Amino acid sequence: MKSFITTAAAVWLSLTYVSAQITSSTGNFNVTNPVENQTYVTGQQLPITWRLLGTSDFSSLQLEIVLTNTLSGNYSETVIMAQADVSASNQQTANNVTFYEHSLNYPIPATAPLGNYNVIFMSKDTSTNTTVPIQIIAPAATSSSVAAPSSSAGAAASGTLTASSSNPFASKADKVSPIQMAGFTLAAIGAVAAIVF
Repeated sequence: MKSFITTAAAVWLSLTYVSAQITSSTGNFNVTNPVENQTYVTGQQLPITWRLLGTSDFSSLQLEIVLTNTLSGNYSETVIMAQADVSASNQQTANNVTFYEHSLNYPIPATAPLGNYNVIFMSKDTSTNTTVPIQIIAPAATSSSVAAPSSSAGAAASGTLTASSSNPFASKADKVSPIQMAGFTLAAIGAVAAIVF
């Protein structure tokens, strides 16, 4: 039974990992970040990772990465990287597949309009696009932005509350990726299985 649970958890994790990848129509690269239909926050980083697949010559690949919004009447396009790295560097192998991984972090402007966006990997050499839909949201309101009650209401007004003083259980869980969460879940399943069996 312990073996079954371990195997099932490993299969689930691998399926979760694979679902986070989008392969280009030409099949010469895939996108592992951003995660399709995931939400990202203004003022924070948008992780972008692409993998060149195989061991072929990528010198003809011309890859541009842009961010476009899909907001009605307010369309905009921002070039994140005009010439993305397509070098055969940072070679890695997973599941008997060789690839070259490249990544960057794009700072989402704090003033970016909220809504649905597309991160588009434009293959200029083949005139094909690989599109990853995402959503950009505002940061969660923190208790530091909430004013303390006024002294006229009978409470002492000593300033504003801070996240650490108002919530001892505050965490950075909003910065955990789905892949990391899958890993945490797998670790928890393994720990429970070890205790039970």
